[in-house]
Amino acid sequence: MVAFVGVSGQGWRTYINAIAPICRQRPDFDSVFIDLPKEVSGIGAAGVERLRRRGRVLRMARRLDARSYLRARHIRRRLAEVQPDWIHFFDHHLAHGLVSDSRRHVVPPFSVSTTGTAAARLSELDGNPIRHRFGEVHRFLQRRVRREEPILRTAEFVACISSYAHDTLPEFIKTKAFLSPFCVTSTDAAIAAAVMAVEKPAGTATITFIGADLARKGGERLLQWIREGRFAPHTVEIVTFDPQPSDTIDLPGLVWHGRADNQTVRAEILPRSTVVILPTWLDSSPVVLIEAAAAGVPAVVSRIRGIPDLVVDGVTGFTVAIDDDEVFIDATHQLCSDAELRAAMSSKARDHYQLHFTPERATSTLLDRLSLALRG
Repeated sequence: MVAFVGVSGQGWRTYINAIAPICRQRPDFDSVFIDLPKEVSGIGAAGVERLRRRGRVLRMARRLDARSYLRARHIRRRLAEVQPDWIHFFDHHLAHGLVSDSRRHVVPPFSVSTTGTAAARLSELDGNPIRHRFGEVHRFLQRRVRREEPILRTAEFVACISSYAHDTLPEFIKTKAFLSPFCVTSTDAAIAAAVMAVEKPAGTATITFIGADLARKGGERLLQWIREGRFAPHTVEIVTFDPQPSDTIDLPGLVWHGRADNQTVRAEILPRSTVVILPTWLDSSPVVLIEAAAAGVPAVVSRIRGIPDLVVDGVTGFTVAIDDDEVFIDATHQLCSDAELRAAMSSKARDHYQLHFTPERATSTLLDRLSLALRG
């Protein structure tokens, strides 16, 4: 049996929904999916920001130690229940607790996925004007650098979510690494067609932002652009876990969905979208960009980390320098106004999804490696 371990959340649940049916079709191994509850897996961007503002980076580090302990305890308890032959962690840092405590506890063979190393993020730190807001401060990353090398060295193999993730690995790890992107199941074409058939006023488009963490995903930037009237007369729809700022309630053209379940996003919100915009400050491989491609929606997004694998610049959308507000706005307007360009990019986005991010294509190498490892 293979136990897949990840952190509970929409991205993880979306991935489970895609990969679990494929696993069930394989006669060569059984599988079980273990969710790490968020209360034992992190303090959140808002908590990190509060600690940073108060100069309590050391306190944040202590919380990370507590988090690792709670994670490891939860994982060991769940693994004791299912008794797997193999563990696959969908974030290499999740294996820290078990590896660091291997003298006291026998660790089954395991493999990991990675979106990129802490060493790479440390080297990028000075290039992002507000990255420190979200916990990626030097002391935090230095601790992660020290922790991740034993994990990567001990793992039987490393599945890289993107080309960026592969490129950030130490050379001695690349020999056991391969590309294994995220994936999502296809959207329902009939539902999409019905929603897209809804008539809209001439000259208007629907710009969609989807990001649980409004600040980290660039939603605050987007709201400022709306306040300035930069997207009039278009509609901007926002899906996020964060509450709506009081000064945006009466902004014309703004539709604030707040939290929306994944089915609503994929079956209703994305299919009626003209363009997805994600001016994110800190991301690796956002699943929403794969969902947008599956729905045939072009995207305008920050050109960072693994995102160029998901959005091909000038082909399936536009990737933009992380702090270039004017290019973000101009590229979005171009897609809203140019129906021919939008249709071409929509078709290419769907093709890109079919070629790289369907569950069958995206998971084949990982599942074959797991099967081979179990037999070996």
